[in-house]
Amino acid sequence: MLDKNLVAEILNEALSTGGDYAEIFVENTLTSSLFTSERKIKNSTSDLSYGAGIRIFDGVNSVYAYTNLMDRENLLKTAKKAAMGIKSSQKDIAFDLRDLELERKHQILKPFESKSKRKKQN
Repeated sequence: MLDKNLVAEILNEALSTGGDYAEIFVENTLTSSLFTSERKIKNSTSDLSYGAGIRIFDGVNSVYAYTNLMDRENLLKTAKKAAMGIKSSQKDIAFDLRDLELERKHQILKPFESKSKRKKQN
């Protein structure tokens, strides 16, 4: 858990170049799994998800930055990088949605839809 004063400092840094809203997500989760087959353990895994994500929203634009270095200096550095990203985010994005006909280089001999369920499973 982060200290409230540090959270406020991080959020202020995140909004230092503009933005409507900022949030921080902190995670420290240990997950363990056992995989069994035929009543025997075949594999076991464990995973540690640890770090903080900072997201800034500015209208319909957003920026996300993540770090697993949880000291004050690195959290503030991550917030500053995210703030620079929202500051420089492109506002006039245009998409070309015209249909483009591509040359078919590889002929499909048997479409997937034409196979029976049994053949699809094998």
